Amino acid sequence: MGPTITDDDRAAYARDGVVCLRGAAPPAFVAGVLDWWRRAMEDAHVYGLEDTSGERRRRIAGAYAVKHLSRKVPEVRELLFGTAVPAMVGALTGARAVGFYWDQMFVKEPGTLGRTPWHNDAPGHPLRGEQIVGVWIALVPVSPDNGLECLGGSHRWDERYWPATAAGDHTPPPPGRRRCPDFEERRGDPDLRFLNWTMVPGDALFIHPRTLHFSCGNRTADRPRIAYATWWHGDDVTWDPRPECEPLPPGVTPDIAVTGLRPDAPACPIVWRA
Repeated sequence: MGPTITDDDRAAYARDGVVCLRGAAPPAFVAGVLDWWRRAMEDAHVYGLEDTSGERRRRIAGAYAVKHLSRKVPEVRELLFGTAVPAMVGALTGARAVGFYWDQMFVKEPGTLGRTPWHNDAPGHPLRGEQIVGVWIALVPVSPDNGLECLGGSHRWDERYWPATAAGDHTPPPPGRRRCPDFEERRGDPDLRFLNWTMVPGDALFIHPRTLHFSCGNRTADRPRIAYATWWHGDDVTWDPRPECEPLPPGVTPDIAVTGLRPDAPACPIVWRA
């Protein structure tokens, strides 16, 4: 069982487009995923995993990302689907059914200075809907010196930025679309609310797909920053594949990802129902 979702949690998510829920993932989940991760990194290719950090032509020294863990490693899938995370997504959004879509491990070694630029996920998802939720789970202690930062309320902005995907980086934005600005240039702007958190392992950020977020790197010198990010779909979510989007996840083919259809089982299975 995870923490109970309160009216304050729902209000924060609706207002800010992000909420930090303490103890979202239990200690056994954190220990299990970290144990698997350390074993897998000795030879990731045995599991069919690959470092995807270079996809966007902005590799950061000391930072890397590995995606589709739970689709490749049954132990991780079992751990993830055994958590209360999908139920918490449902409680936050009001969805009656919540399914799994995507997962990715993000690691920044101690002293990593490179930034993850400001962006939001919605333009790169081959999905459409308000009930897409990204859940960023801290697996080690996280602070403003190494964690995510979000712009509160940015999920309500009208502008749709061109995605920072591999395909988006290689394709000029069409008229009326621009790449996401660097909001570091607007630090101190009273019209912006920069949100950050101190987190312990198992705490999680639940993030709306249009919420802008960023990471400064890892300014801590004594530990890596390891976070496991997952994405979930609710009742109003449908496929919306576009050329600039991320590639479809394993098991999802173009004849499945048909515009307007729901991303249901077996490729993106429903994990929780009210």
